[in-house]
Amino acid sequence: GLPVLIHSRQASEETLRVLTQYAPLRGVWHCFSGDEDLAQKVLALGLFV
Repeated sequence: GLPVLIHSRQASEETLRVLTQYAPLRGVWHCFSGDEDLAQKVLALGLFV
């Protein structure tokens, strides 16, 4: 499929919960405001930050 582009503000944990159902993914999570732990989880899904 096509890569995804995620724009999530003040909903990082909720967005991550939804995205894990569709892993592995390809794409970019821009407007990222999470901490390093969340960044590692996002990278593990296959997304760029």
